[in-house]
Amino acid sequence: MASTSPPNRRWIILIPLLSAVALAVVMICLRARSGDLALRIRIIRALNEGAGQELSMTNMAAFTWDELVVLAPGTSSEVQADAGALPFYARWMVDLASRDDICVLAFKVRDRYRGHVVMPRSSGDFLPAAKDGAYTTNTAVFTGTRQDGTIIVRPVPVAQGRRD
Repeated sequence: MASTSPPNRRWIILIPLLSAVALAVVMICLRARSGDLALRIRIIRALNEGAGQELSMTNMAAFTWDELVVLAPGTSSEVQADAGALPFYARWMVDLASRDDICVLAFKVRDRYRGHVVMPRSSGDFLPAAKDGAYTTNTAVFTGTRQDGTIIVRPVPVAQGRRD
């Protein structure tokens, strides 16, 4: 006689649970790799439509921030962690330390990571805007000029008398 044992119900619960966890990991990795995609699109659109005009980052993001760090290509993971406060998963997925085709805009609230944008240098080259310190909501004003088909983004000098 054949044994008629009931099916193992543990697998009925375990398989959907593991699938959901795997999907969450994939989604976090994709978000870390591209950063805030909607913000990147807004920045690129503003640069293309207003080349030569001032671009203030203050109202571009849909979240609150008070510091913006522009990380240049080749920036080490240690500097990314210290200056940009980028979490491990973002540093690992973006791999800025070994790339020269992107810049990363890291947004912070005080010393805590808030979000980041991976900017392809072919769409808007923020390399001239990279510096050791952070921009504030008052100083995060840039201008983009078209040069050889690429928009070069530079910081606008802070007006005299204007303070952070």
